[in-house]
Amino acid sequence: MPEDVSELDETFRKVARDRAGHTAMVYLGERYRFRDLEDLVDRLTRGLERLGVEAGERVLLYMPHCPQWVVTWLALRRRGVVAVPVSPQYGPRDVAYVAQDAGASVLFCADTLFGYAARVQQEVDLRCVVVTGIGDLLPWWKRAVGKALDRLPTGRVRLAGSVFTFQEILAGPTRSRRPGRPSEGVEGPEGLCELLYTGGTLGAVPLGSDTVIQGAPLYHILGQAQGLGALLAGETLVLLPRMNWDAFLDHIQRYRVTTLFGTPTLYRTILEHPRLDAYDLRSLRYCFSAGDALPPELARRWKTRFGLEIHQGYGATEACGAISMTPAGPPFPEGTVGQVVRGREVRIVDPETLRPCSPGEPGELLVSGPNLPTAYWNRPEETQRAFSCTKDACGTEPGTSCAGMRTGGSTPWTGPQTSSRSRATGWHLPGWSPCSRSTLR
Repeated sequence: MPEDVSELDETFRKVARDRAGHTAMVYLGERYRFRDLEDLVDRLTRGLERLGVEAGERVLLYMPHCPQWVVTWLALRRRGVVAVPVSPQYGPRDVAYVAQDAGASVLFCADTLFGYAARVQQEVDLRCVVVTGIGDLLPWWKRAVGKALDRLPTGRVRLAGSVFTFQEILAGPTRSRRPGRPSEGVEGPEGLCELLYTGGTLGAVPLGSDTVIQGAPLYHILGQAQGLGALLAGETLVLLPRMNWDAFLDHIQRYRVTTLFGTPTLYRTILEHPRLDAYDLRSLRYCFSAGDALPPELARRWKTRFGLEIHQGYGATEACGAISMTPAGPPFPEGTVGQVVRGREVRIVDPETLRPCSPGEPGELLVSGPNLPTAYWNRPEETQRAFSCTKDACGTEPGTSCAGMRTGGSTPWTGPQTSSRSRATGWHLPGWSPCSRSTLR
């Protein structure tokens, strides 16, 4: 098992032991403690072993937000399997492309998406499909009421051959229906633990009794850094199966959410919601924005309405999330994207020569660190353009752990005059706005 996967699993195990009775997740009114979550992860890990899913295999996650998504992700980590999250809004052609390109062998899906999943299985050589309903881990009486009131959507599933239910995998597959072809030796880059077909690190929030609401999708790096990062820190995560703005605001009020993390669109939508005054959001203490440029007027409107600053961050999927983040607490200038986070090093270079820029000179932002990806999956030409590690650019020898990822963004250097390198101790980076090259200001 790759060392980074083992370390992540050990982090979760420790959190589950230390905070066993603390609420880990809230979903459709049901609270799941860390000991409950650990039990589910352990059972599913053993189920994956019975299915013959081996370390290094690729498994698709094709479902909306629900506890099963989180449990599956953590169990795949524990098993050393590569998670491939995809949007539940994807149709069968998109999912089939991802499955084929990733070399996936197993697909976890919601029952409402089983029709699409079945078509994917016909087109791609998947060993098996595991199906779950969004209410499968709710108490039986809540599932019954939800179905009686038509509040829990369900889909038709044909359980035959290599199609299994999530509950069945938790308990162990039946002898009458075994998975398809056995797994074979899986080839792939050492240490590969997730493939993201999309487009962490939060700011310095004091640990302890934080309650985070999932404001970004879990199939995206922003949502994973926010939600899964909260769980790994021992905090409480509030999940909604889909985005409904009244339900979202009600959950902030009902569960006394303290941390909100989303794109600027989320903050703008909340401010412009016609029934905003009907909800009490005074429990909020920390608000973070990423994924797009935060307009200064939006940040000012939010502070006027709620008395809270929005802390902006800058990151990329290729950087495993955050590159810089404005930490909670100390004052910061308007428009900043904060300080370089721990485990990241940035350098401003000439986009043509990759040599370091002088202070005040615009250039391209290079990012490096010990846990950054080193390539795009099956995209050697794009890898060559984006991951450009040179000694002059990064200060390390080619082939070392430094990925030297090119962001495609440019910025004037605003760090100390004696160096053109910014380490984890961090200096302020100016805010950025999207344009043809994601120009940093």
